[in-house]
Amino acid sequence: MTTVHELPTTTDALSVWPASTTEPRAGDLAVGGVPLAEAADRFGTPVYILDEAEVRDRCRTYRHAFPDAEVLYAAKAFLCRAMARWMEEEGLGLDVCSAGELELAVTTGFPPERIVLHGNAKTPATWRPRCAWASGASSSTAPRRSPGLPPPSGRTESRR
Repeated sequence: MTTVHELPTTTDALSVWPASTTEPRAGDLAVGGVPLAEAADRFGTPVYILDEAEVRDRCRTYRHAFPDAEVLYAAKAFLCRAMARWMEEEGLGLDVCSAGELELAVTTGFPPERIVLHGNAKTPATWRPRCAWASGASSSTAPRRSPGLPPPSGRTESRR
């Protein structure tokens, strides 16, 4: 028995799953045409299954809904190299809040000018070397920083 059969009958059983989820046979689920049991057999469990077409479609939906806004993907939701590439190709920016997220984005080749750093409880010492590494020699391509985060040089910015 799968989780889908343990939900109350008053709930659309597949509503918590990606839109491309189907139940090709009773008790079996597929996401983006890939049977989940087959993925579990091939890769073991737990395993993350993403439907690239659906992710890209959602990116386009947001960009269409907010044509004059900068749409950001929250890296903390789920970030891997493929997701970073998809976001870049779909024209979204990345909202990163950890050094690991920043490193993954930059080493994947994500444009630094489309990376927004944010988060609380981060000391300047934590971010300074990573910002310098990510931005390289040009400050015009440096990832943008939340207020209060010092620039890579270690100088603080005055806010008026």
